[in-house]
Amino acid sequence: LKDLKFTPITKQELLNHAHAKGVFTTLKVVKGVPIDIDKHLQRLQHDAQLVGINLIELDLLRSTLLHFLEARDNNECVLKIVLTSKQLNSKNQKIQLCIQFRPYTAWPQTLKLKICKNPLPRNDKIAGLKTLDRENIEMASREFQNNPEFNGGLLLDTEQSVIESTIANIFWYNDYTFYTPSLKFAGVNGICRKNIIENLTKNNDKIVIDNFNISDLLNAHH
Repeated sequence: LKDLKFTPITKQELLNHAHAKGVFTTLKVVKGVPIDIDKHLQRLQHDAQLVGINLIELDLLRSTLLHFLEARDNNECVLKIVLTSKQLNSKNQKIQLCIQFRPYTAWPQTLKLKICKNPLPRNDKIAGLKTLDRENIEMASREFQNNPEFNGGLLLDTEQSVIESTIANIFWYNDYTFYTPSLKFAGVNGICRKNIIENLTKNNDKIVIDNFNISDLLNAHH
């Protein structure tokens, strides 16, 4: 990816991204500054490499995104960066970069999660990655979308291990210890999750990353 040129795309072209091989990352922009942009771009590059998309030049991508934000005066929003590829021949790929903006809306103060019946499949090859294959998440989300009692879903894998919610990673606190599910076989290793684990470790707080079931979560204090 040696040169970047931005052109508007149609709604249908945007929908087509959801059916391509690709990865994405989503970050918050505050006062024109994309939060943790370097971590997000490094994760995008890491995930792209693992799904077979040629490496991108992060410095070029970073500078182009910052210029793009400045030119459009998006002071506070959510920025979604999607990277897809199409194999042209045995040596060459057509790489497409899509940037989508949406207004920032505050997260709910309390999550009311429905335990979803549709499990996440176990796959240690892509576990932790943020890919465009979101079919299982979409199926789980439909389980509660018309029920005002819930604002999210709790996702389990095929072994009934707690993985994450449909909108965020999960942490809980019990007996002076923080817990979060292992993402070795399923789930998305989000930047916020990494930041929380890093901060807890720096503060010498005890954190356990392992496989947990529903009863472990229900017994939590916080």
